[in-house]
Amino acid sequence: MLPAIIGPAQGMVNLENGKPNLHAAWPGEDVGAALEMLRTINEQAWGGQVAGVDVSRFAGDGSIVLVTRGGNRIVWGGRPSKPRLGEVGTPQKLIHLAQLKRDFGSIDAGYPLIYVNTDRLQFDTTASATDAAREASEGSDQN
Repeated sequence: MLPAIIGPAQGMVNLENGKPNLHAAWPGEDVGAALEMLRTINEQAWGGQVAGVDVSRFAGDGSIVLVTRGGNRIVWGGRPSKPRLGEVGTPQKLIHLAQLKRDFGSIDAGYPLIYVNTDRLQFDTTASATDAAREASEGSDQN
């Protein structure tokens, strides 16, 4: 199953008759960032563990979140070619994910929320992280 792009700010372009215009580029930078992220993911041995790329926060804070097949979330941060100010670069983020895969067998290590955009991996073990992951999973099930 192919990974989904979740939460783009704008819908796809439609023709005058209301049908999707499959030849027009999808508006907004968030979809381009998601496609770049998917390209990066597909180059990784663990890429199949990613169910989707959530860009619902991209317009607000430039953040991309990976959603795993288990419904857990990994905060990636800025697009692969343009990390946000203060974040580690894409090579370090990939090292973090490879370490999780090696140590736990999965890139989410069974945690509902992980941050890979900092020097050290951060695991959010609070109840709010579990609730956020569940709500996001339920929201994507409805789409």
